[in-house]
Amino acid sequence: MNTSETPRGLGDRGIGWQAAGFALVALVSVVILELYSGSRFWLYEGFRTAVVQIYWALVVPLGALFDWGRKMFETGRAIREAKLKQIRDEGLQEGRNVGRQEGRQETIELFRTVLEESGVSLPPDVAERLYDEHNRNGS
Repeated sequence: MNTSETPRGLGDRGIGWQAAGFALVALVSVVILELYSGSRFWLYEGFRTAVVQIYWALVVPLGALFDWGRKMFETGRAIREAKLKQIRDEGLQEGRNVGRQEGRQETIELFRTVLEESGVSLPPDVAERLYDEHNRNGS
């Protein structure tokens, strides 16, 4: 998975994935509790207490926290996508404007060159006015 697919991959995970994760942790916890059920080792006792008494009290808040994080991630992604679209649109508009301006200047220069070859000399401002008048009339 490349980095451009990461936001989409993370955003697609929802409540189902969270529930599956909690169920997997619960299953592993039950297996560990069954395997070491007679042990009095302090690490096992702490684990048993955490699984039986504390863990289940945290399932709902953790699920809510993960869901909140997922929603925040989706909101951030939507903001980034909107900003990228805005930047792209502004760039396209600027490119169009620059292209039109360059095309206008090239056409005016071509117009002046053709007239000069015919023996008519026009100042640049007159050539621009003639070009603008020609385009305004739609000819």
